[in-house]
Amino acid sequence: MIRIEPEKQGSPIRIILFFILFPILGYFYEGYARGDWYQAHYALSFIVPAVVIPLVLRYLFVSGPIEYTEDYFKIVTRLRGEVTYPWSDLKYYGDGNGDFLIQFGEEPAIQIFFSSYVNEDWQMLVNFLTAHFPERKADGFVGTRLFKWNK
Repeated sequence: MIRIEPEKQGSPIRIILFFILFPILGYFYEGYARGDWYQAHYALSFIVPAVVIPLVLRYLFVSGPIEYTEDYFKIVTRLRGEVTYPWSDLKYYGDGNGDFLIQFGEEPAIQIFFSSYVNEDWQMLVNFLTAHFPERKADGFVGTRLFKWNK
């Protein structure tokens, strides 16, 4: 059994820094390059989304631990709780827009924010999927449904 755990501190801090640094850089660019300095209360209005958005993203898309063996895949998610699937139920897997999607049976795909896991650990899972199920790599997705083009 292989178990990978999300990083406790790394990913939310990176996201929050992005949402804070980006408006700050924009503020200084507008001020120095264009001479248009924003009022302090306007600049401070970025604090709410800079804190709320990363926390919501973390709550919805960062899964708990993932366990997998040659026989099954188990994941803990906020919305579905702990779910276990045999690999025989794997329909498709693949990259989404900034996340990873894995679909079992006819259920909607599970969205996993892979950046919250240690890169080496995550790569082990991707390598496992590629080695054992290359024919199930999706060509694309619509919402939470993955698909493969008929070739």
